[in-house]
Amino acid sequence: MDLTSARFQRPIRWYWLAIVCGLTPIILGSVIFAAWLIDDLDSLEMIGLGVIYVGVLLFTVGTIALVIFTTYASRAGIAHRRSTAIALIILVANFPLCVAFVSLAFAIESAHLVTIENGADVEIKALALGGPSGRSFEVGFVAPGQVRNTCPDFTGEGAVIYSFTIDGETREAVLIGYLAAPLGSRATLRVAEDLSVRTEEEFQRISFPDYLSHCLFG
Repeated sequence: MDLTSARFQRPIRWYWLAIVCGLTPIILGSVIFAAWLIDDLDSLEMIGLGVIYVGVLLFTVGTIALVIFTTYASRAGIAHRRSTAIALIILVANFPLCVAFVSLAFAIESAHLVTIENGADVEIKALALGGPSGRSFEVGFVAPGQVRNTCPDFTGEGAVIYSFTIDGETREAVLIGYLAAPLGSRATLRVAEDLSVRTEEEFQRISFPDYLSHCLFG
């Protein structure tokens, strides 16, 4: 494709317009998503949603520009299949990338991270977490001095109950007072040296590193 040809100067403008329309939402969306992973700001979520709408508009404009480009190039007798394919791939790539970003964001927002800290000199056995839907998540044992993290797939609304056996005694109580899925949560179950139990709960999304290490690859 001879970009310096005089007869190609007019259609090439439409080609570059299609490229810009395809790359702009990809770059903006990637930057905003990366910033959201680092700093959980509600404003970034709204900006990201706006980029999706702008991306749809730019896709439409870019597709029209690409059609005009191919029409001009065909009439001028200039080979354009490879260039058209590249531009089309860039434009279409916005959709799977958008789905990937939205899916990952939803997964992080709705994830539940439970940390179990065993500060006692004896093992926690048969630890289980009962979700609002009635489903039980088996954690197993936690060795003395060990800290374990788990990401149970809680669904529904209601309380989360923990139960375990320690030093021959069974303990059962509320870990999270009221869980409203799909909102995410963080909870901590601490067993002290004297075998007393303390729990903490937070309703906020977990960090991206925590999601990767404990939920996605944990």
